[in-house]
Amino acid sequence: MSKLICPVCHSEVVLPEHSSVTCGVTLAKDTDNNTYKLNMETTKYGTENNTIKEIHQNMGKITERLNALKAAGIDTTNFFSVLSPTGEEVAMKWVNGIPTPCDESELDIDPIEQQIFANGYVKNTKLHRRWIMSQMFQALNSQGGFVDWLRRHGYEYQWKMTLEEFKVMSQIEGKDAEAYRERSMFFTPNYVAAEMLKHYKRQLTYYISNLKEHKCKGIPYYKIPKYGNIFKADVNRKIFIPIDSLIIKMQCVDSYAKAYKWLNHFYKYCYIKLPYNTEMCKVFVETYKGAGAYYTLKNMILFHGVVVPEYHGYGTYSGKKAMDYVEHETAEAMASDEGYKILGLLKEVIKYNNFDFYKRLEELGVR
Repeated sequence: MSKLICPVCHSEVVLPEHSSVTCGVTLAKDTDNNTYKLNMETTKYGTENNTIKEIHQNMGKITERLNALKAAGIDTTNFFSVLSPTGEEVAMKWVNGIPTPCDESELDIDPIEQQIFANGYVKNTKLHRRWIMSQMFQALNSQGGFVDWLRRHGYEYQWKMTLEEFKVMSQIEGKDAEAYRERSMFFTPNYVAAEMLKHYKRQLTYYISNLKEHKCKGIPYYKIPKYGNIFKADVNRKIFIPIDSLIIKMQCVDSYAKAYKWLNHFYKYCYIKLPYNTEMCKVFVETYKGAGAYYTLKNMILFHGVVVPEYHGYGTYSGKKAMDYVEHETAEAMASDEGYKILGLLKEVIKYNNFDFYKRLEELGVR
């Protein structure tokens, strides 16, 4: 059996049966019984020391890529790398048991791209939802204040926003623990979605009761969008009882995937659009305040170095302690449906630091 030995590290290339390898000389497993050594003197390096240096310089690019892919959960068992006689790292793969050179482009498997194709969600814990900060400053500086700014989006906005949040949560559930932990403080199916449905039922009841009443052979009926003509006596059975059933399901649901599936189906096929100026659910408004203020504070702490004063207190925090304080205050406030407290804390931080968001963007060269 032929052997191919490296004169530097004395590694032996083992040739599987009916296979071959080329390193200056082509060997097959059953060619002869001689031992071959690479002739390092014919390379451009000339000496063993230079060869070792080149090994350290070159052995890394492909190996590093393979390690990165493996860490990202990509199966790389079919790929490996070797050093050529000139000291260059060569990407290899197994083809029917034979080590075969491969194009490095075959290793350009982008886990981020795969994640997008798989579920439309990209994990990026470094961005911390920075667009929210811009939106919050627009709201705080708008005419009429934060709540008026939110209500000007119209009643439908609360459903579209909550559905989008549920969709993202269903995608990161079990995949991104940090983002899931943060976001689950806010838009919960068991409480927020259930309360929004209860509020919707009350608003819908008022809306239907004010519709023009028609009659067919003396029997009253309504012309209801998405449902068509419904006898007055059937409204509860066909419209309100399904809402009650969905509320119960939301209160007991154990995953965002189920919550999103049910709520999305309801919104597409059962939801009756209410007037634009219909009052938003108070629970949604408080949750929106809390979430927006939390992510804005997070970005101000991490990227703008602000100091956080205690809410109605005398101490101040910065850096990690500031973030820990905001986390604690947010968790307590959202547990009591008091998002306004975190919005109040945000206003205190802005005032205390004399923080001008738009001026800060100009300093950073963003605007």
